[in-house]
Amino acid sequence: AAASLPKELRRRHKWVIGYFGLIRGERTLDLITRLAERFPEILFYFRGIVTTVDPRKFAAVIAAHANMVYGGPYVNPADLKQLYGSVDLTWAIDLEHEDYNSRWLLPCRFYESRIIGVPCLAARGFEVGEYVDRLGIGWTVEPPYEDSLTGLFARLTRDEYDAVVDRLALQ
Repeated sequence: AAASLPKELRRRHKWVIGYFGLIRGERTLDLITRLAERFPEILFYFRGIVTTVDPRKFAAVIAAHANMVYGGPYVNPADLKQLYGSVDLTWAIDLEHEDYNSRWLLPCRFYESRIIGVPCLAARGFEVGEYVDRLGIGWTVEPPYEDSLTGLFARLTRDEYDAVVDRLALQ
């Protein structure tokens, strides 16, 4: 099994957001990078395979941000419980093909996080966002995404978060 996120790194951050699986989309990476710069108290934890993002750019961004960590690939399903157990939220926002494929896809991380009990961040109006809203198992945001996520991160309380985790546990 792959190494887990160090506990001391987790403790230093208010929220840990996991982006697991196929890491794709320059627009998505750029959005996460801007959020990491605005919110040093939030850790963005990547695991999986870099696909449609330039690997040199990805490595440079990770190296330049203490709150963006890449832990390498993982073994599915063996590592899932440990991966999702190390994060507070799952990143399920895909902006690579916003007008078609990204709008319709239901990424594996949506199902995996739901099974393990981790709330999702998703785009409102996208298929995954419709499920997140309907089931009350996370938070959805709309364009402009950076502004919507900034507002969410500024107001999200531990009590509100815990209520969503409890809802997930009942499903």
